[in-house]
Amino acid sequence: SGYSKGAYVASIATGLAFSRGAKNKPQVAWLFSPAGADISAIKSLPIDFGMNIVKAEDDKTVKPQFAEQIYAESKVQFKQLITLMSYRVTNPQLIADHFWTLSKASSFGGNGESSFHHYGLWKWLGGAAEDLRQGGKFQNEYAYGVKSLDKGLPGLSDRKFP
Repeated sequence: SGYSKGAYVASIATGLAFSRGAKNKPQVAWLFSPAGADISAIKSLPIDFGMNIVKAEDDKTVKPQFAEQIYAESKVQFKQLITLMSYRVTNPQLIADHFWTLSKASSFGGNGESSFHHYGLWKWLGGAAEDLRQGGKFQNEYAYGVKSLDKGLPGLSDRKFP
């Protein structure tokens, strides 16, 4: 996993693990607000790999095209592109910008929401770790199911593409 430039580096490292035949290969990648796209690395991933890309609705720091290009160019069967949506109606100061997934106040219960008002990256990383621990592949509902889009407030959710 990685965030911003770290997501770009994580995608390259993941691709290299497969193209260079590394002994230990990742099973899934979580790329948060990627600040770049190495398409040759993305195309080297096996079809049964998991690719998760998260972008923020109002990110003005990195181009959303990077996340969209990674999603479009990836040939993996198990992939999702999630757009983090702002809390425009209930809490207008909570804007899904580039730093949204890293906000301690957001992730740990600031602004009157608990950490399970899911707009930080912890829900997905925790869900992915639990999925691996249980030996399942792409089964955890917080990482891959309906709850992957749940913000924890009725009527509010993130968006999945397409």
